[in-house]
Amino acid sequence: MRSFAPTLRMGITLLTLALLWQAAAALVSRPILPPPGEVAAALVSELAKGTLARHLGISAARVAGAAASAFLPALILGMAAGLSGTADRILSPAAYILAPIPKTALLPVILLFLGLGNASKVFLVALILFFPMYLAVRDECRGLDSSWFDSLKTLGAGGGGIIRHGVLPAILPRIWSVLRTSAGTAAFHG
Repeated sequence: MRSFAPTLRMGITLLTLALLWQAAAALVSRPILPPPGEVAAALVSELAKGTLARHLGISAARVAGAAASAFLPALILGMAAGLSGTADRILSPAAYILAPIPKTALLPVILLFLGLGNASKVFLVALILFFPMYLAVRDECRGLDSSWFDSLKTLGAGGGGIIRHGVLPAILPRIWSVLRTSAGTAAFHG
C-alpha cells in the first residue's frame, strides 16, 4: 500500500490542477486560456498529423545548438578567469555588468543583426545560458587548491596537462550540474 500512496497523491494533484484550470478557463472565457479538454484535443490532433514531433525536433535542435554555442566559450573564459587573476580582472567586470540585463531586452538588436530566422533564436538562448555557465566555471576554478596539482607539475605536466588532467576533472561535477540546470533554462526559452 505504501508504494501506491505517491501515485495516488500525484493523481489527486493532477486532477485538482485540471479542475482549477477548467474553472479559470470558464471565468476568463477567452481564447487566451482554453479549457483543458480543448488543449487535449489539439494535442491529439497535432500528434496525429505529425506536426508536433517536427516542431519539437526543431526546438530541440535550437536548444542543443544554443547550449553548445554557449558552453565552449563559457568554459574557456570561465577557466581563464578562475585560474588567472589578470583574466578575472578583465572579464569579470563585463560579466557583472552584462549578466543582470534581461536578455529579451536585447531582442530588437539581435533581430536587427540576425533576422527572424533560427540564428537569432539560437543566439538569444545561448546568451541566456552563457553567463550562468561562465560564472559557475569561474567560481569553481577559483575555489581549487593549487597544491592539488603539485604532483602533476613534478611529473612534468605543463599548463595544458594541468588543465586537462587536473583542473577539468576537478571542475567536472560543477560543469555537469550547470549543464543540467541550463538545459531546463534553455528548454524554457528555446
